Amino acid sequence: MKTKKIDWNITLIPLIFNICLCILFILIPLKSNSVLSRIRLLLGNVFTSYYLIFGVIVFIISIYLSFSKLGNTIIGKKNEKPKYSFFTWGTMMFTCGLAADIIFYSFSEWILYAKEPYVNELGGLEWTKVLSLYHWSLIPWSFYLVLSVAFGYMIYVKKRKRKSYS
Repeated sequence: MKTKKIDWNITLIPLIFNICLCILFILIPLKSNSVLSRIRLLLGNVFTSYYLIFGVIVFIISIYLSFSKLGNTIIGKKNEKPKYSFFTWGTMMFTCGLAADIIFYSFSEWILYAKEPYVNELGGLEWTKVLSLYHWSLIPWSFYLVLSVAFGYMIYVKKRKRKSYS
């Protein structure tokens, strides 16, 4: 492997951070659980509306990208014929991208929500189906879509060699 192809800042900083977190979780599990529960409560209660607003904005951006002149941008060489049809490509994206999540969450997601205290405050088990829409509706798909368009454009149209979030 060539070291010039590895962005060490983007690789090592998150790795070291994650290793430190894992060590903390192992050494002080009860305190870690308490801190993580408070963070999750804060994010779930305080930022839920902001997440939805941000998601709607991203959804609007994805609709704009689809129907603007950018939506007709060819990803690839000028007169190159696509390897797969639109339907085949779409089914591959769907099945590959969400297969593991669907297998896991289809059996357990409603149970995860049912155990949460705020679900009982909302009105009980009926809300478990509604909360699943956070994972499976148009807003999360919009997040995936905008990122995939950005990466495809960067790699195939702008011909960038480095493939990273930075």
